[in-house]
Amino acid sequence: MSRFQCLPGLGLTVLLLSAPGLSAQTPDPDDHTSQFNPQDVPTPQSPDWTEPSGAPTQSFGPVQTQSLFANTAPSAQQQRGALSDKIVYMNSGHGWTHDTNYSPPWRLQRGTGNLMNEDYGNLDQLNFFASYCFNAGATVVSFRPLGHQTNEVILDNTSPAVTWAGSWSDSTSTLYYGAPGATPYRFASMAASESATATYTPTIPVAGYYPVYCWTRHGSDRGDQLYRIRHTGGETQIRIPHHMVGNGWAYLCEYYFNAGANSANGSVVISNLRGTAAGSVVIADAVRFGNGMGSVDQGGGVSGYPREDENMRYWVRANLGQGQAASLYDGSGTDEQDSWSAPGKMTAEMNREAAGTTNDRVHISFHSNAGGGRGAVGLITGTPTENQALLAQLCGQEVNVNLRAYGSPPLEFAWSTRTSYTYTGGYGEITGSYLNYEMDATIVEVAFHDDASDAAIMRDPKGRSAIARSTLHGVIKFLNQITASNAPPLAFLPEPPVNVRAQASSTNGNITLAWTAPANLIGSQSPTNYIIYRSTNGYGFGNPVAVGNVTSFTVSNLPPNVDYYFRVAAHNLGGESMPSEVVG
Repeated sequence: MSRFQCLPGLGLTVLLLSAPGLSAQTPDPDDHTSQFNPQDVPTPQSPDWTEPSGAPTQSFGPVQTQSLFANTAPSAQQQRGALSDKIVYMNSGHGWTHDTNYSPPWRLQRGTGNLMNEDYGNLDQLNFFASYCFNAGATVVSFRPLGHQTNEVILDNTSPAVTWAGSWSDSTSTLYYGAPGATPYRFASMAASESATATYTPTIPVAGYYPVYCWTRHGSDRGDQLYRIRHTGGETQIRIPHHMVGNGWAYLCEYYFNAGANSANGSVVISNLRGTAAGSVVIADAVRFGNGMGSVDQGGGVSGYPREDENMRYWVRANLGQGQAASLYDGSGTDEQDSWSAPGKMTAEMNREAAGTTNDRVHISFHSNAGGGRGAVGLITGTPTENQALLAQLCGQEVNVNLRAYGSPPLEFAWSTRTSYTYTGGYGEITGSYLNYEMDATIVEVAFHDDASDAAIMRDPKGRSAIARSTLHGVIKFLNQITASNAPPLAFLPEPPVNVRAQASSTNGNITLAWTAPANLIGSQSPTNYIIYRSTNGYGFGNPVAVGNVTSFTVSNLPPNVDYYFRVAAHNLGGESMPSEVVG
């Protein structure tokens, strides 16, 4: 098993070939037709909230930056790339669904064939795509949980595990994450020098990789809010543009944490350090570590499966805070039908369209086809978003053309010769009505899971990776074409370095790393720089060194009698590659 990784965390993907407890089902030959329920209309968003400018309700002493961060070494920022300043909303279809016609009352929405099940395959594809988008600089918002972590810890601003430094005020907002009647959240003024922090320190139940998410209400007075994630590799800095996105869980990537409570290598710090001219305040509301197990009981008990294995209706429900309508996940149909409409409605809820343009965000969904051919198609629905046909065409074209060029080997079978790259039907996940026409959206039907050759490619991580990279290229080309000014560059991530090796000196505490430049595959581009990451446990990586466009580097002055692990990433204008294999 290999880990497919967003840097500096490690986003695990697992190909599940069959699902325990699955009742026999016949694949639906028309996988998603008539998903749109015209009576199930989105709920209007609540109005913007601007915090009062009065004196803070509670004040703390000035922040001592040196002492706050003395025990951590900044390990990385999210790299700039082709999708920096863009938001990619995403989801994958199906998953375990409550249905009283079954005993116990839970079922997968699709059957098993050719050693795979679409409900799980879609989730695998989503994880690959999220990792590539993150490494291309995008803000990632997913409506199925990312990674595979069945533990969860959620800290709200009222939790005793949150510590405060600097000047913070209590909000009186009616829209927030937390218990009814609790302090909604706290806010502090942005500053050119850090002067206020909120540190969220979870008690991690079991050491491992945890996806981390933040919940912050969006608004006109927010900006590019800084989150410092402290993990076993150091500290990673991520900025989320809360003047553009909020009101739900936004993804901060995945990190390795030790068990227990330790603010030095297991916490998230919300900082008031200004990043851009946007906004005047930072918001401290809720932070989530891990995804947890399904908790929805609609009669007959909970599913017994991880949250990420359930359909999107239930994760959207878990996103909601006080002041948000249940109709965002609870529509007029069954739980399966609600899973078609919930992602679009929640996208519109989390997206603050007043900031930026429709070309600053996009929505991508993943499915696989149940029958009738081979290859990928981009879907167009009956009530499309403005440029949906172009987005569907580019995504479908990139997947098919690139995977044909990829060839067999390395794929187990040659890709389809399909030249018709779109298909039009009724697809609730991408209908303009649910999305309030705030951005363009498409579903990528990545292949045909009833076809033995397509199914074998989807079971292969190389195939999933190539499909994800190709979809990313389609998104970049789309935004480049439709953006009138400040268009993203036509720049694509490099491949990871290969043949990495490490050799230690026996006398001077140096370790020399060497690697081979990657070959360009399926439209990827050459590196202009390489970044070395270091670890002492082999799980949490940080302490990056950008070494330029070279293929060897000596790390010097290392203390003796310590185990060291390294991995190398390639970088260019498109963003940062997945990391190399680990050497130690």
